[in-house]
Amino acid sequence: MSFKIDETWYNDLKLFGIEKHFKFNDYILIGHIMGHVLEDNKKVGRVVQIRKEAGICGTDCVLIRHYDGSLSSHENQCFYKINKYHKKRMDELFKDSDTDIDHDGDEYTICDKLPATGFIVKGMKDESGRNLSFTIITTKVKE
Repeated sequence: MSFKIDETWYNDLKLFGIEKHFKFNDYILIGHIMGHVLEDNKKVGRVVQIRKEAGICGTDCVLIRHYDGSLSSHENQCFYKINKYHKKRMDELFKDSDTDIDHDGDEYTICDKLPATGFIVKGMKDESGRNLSFTIITTKVKE
């Protein structure tokens, strides 16, 4: 299926904190990932689990079901809630998907590890990304 996301999607949608504004199975658009290019069909999906502070550097880890049935985890990112206009496009995109595959009380894993049950999960003990460090360099352009 041909599906295209252009910049109007990002301009039309509101950026939200994940836990307060999303419910189980809500449509979501993930924000840009620096240095990583995703196909448009992998930028949208349905939220199936939010793992509070379980992502890299203590960010939330969000599990998203895509229309092709694949499941992916996202962390250290921003998320956009789909508005009424784009919801129609999402309904069309997901019309042939098995939307009954996920339930609020299901257990999900990431790479067959770290099992967790429920929509909002707190207290995960994934420390794999906690000790990462990075450097930011700023430069000034001479005029």
